[in-house]
Amino acid sequence: MLLRSQNLLKEAKESERAYISSLNSANNVRDIFLEGTKRILQEFQTLEEKYIEFVKDLMRKYVVYQVSNVRNLQYDIDKKAKVRIIELIIYLLLIILVNGIS
Repeated sequence: MLLRSQNLLKEAKESERAYISSLNSANNVRDIFLEGTKRILQEFQTLEEKYIEFVKDLMRKYVVYQVSNVRNLQYDIDKKAKVRIIELIIYLLLIILVNGIS
């Protein structure tokens, strides 16, 4: 009986050592996983920030382009309006000259 108890105690201690070893291995794997996950998440964060900056820059460029386009159209309209006014003035002067001559 004493021998059997000693064998069972020995098996229990071996099982406990195996259990502790398994726990240590699992903890090491968990630590490696957490560290790897942390690096990956940081990389995703960096990529997301770069993407946000890219979109903001793209939107700024689009707004500048649209404002520039509108200003160019305004400039063209103003120029055409001035030319049209000059044409009308010349036309009126010609009418006055023609009517004044006859």
